[in-house]
Amino acid sequence: MATAIPFLEVLSEFGLLVPSGACQSLGNAGGFSGARLWRVSRGGMDYCLRCWPSGHPDIGRLQWIHQVLAQAAHCGTSFIPVPIPTLGGYTVVNHGGRLWELTRWIEGAADYAIRPSPARLVAALSHLGRFHQAISTFPTQGDSPFPQPMTPA
Repeated sequence: MATAIPFLEVLSEFGLLVPSGACQSLGNAGGFSGARLWRVSRGGMDYCLRCWPSGHPDIGRLQWIHQVLAQAAHCGTSFIPVPIPTLGGYTVVNHGGRLWELTRWIEGAADYAIRPSPARLVAALSHLGRFHQAISTFPTQGDSPFPQPMTPA
């Protein structure tokens, strides 16, 4: 099914067939990576679709990042937005010269700068510590025992 809206083609790789009205463009949502984001709603579930800038990160690095996130989630860090695999089992879609990923939507706002408090700082550092504990045994990118599969073009 061809469409003029690239993110709809990408979503079909994940088995998400949605009308364009179910996708809310968020621009870069204040991030620094240069990625474009969409909030996608389907069947009572919300997802975050991310389109990375051309060339950054490369596919091997992004797959490694996804493996790190999966490891952290496997160890119980439920606040991690783990990339969802496509129908083909990949967590990255290469479409239009860009890399795309899909995660579940996690509510919240990065607003510590406007609402700081000692309790919020402790909570943030506690989460960061749990994340680091969860991935402490994960190999560095060069030492990864996991294969780096190619994604369909």
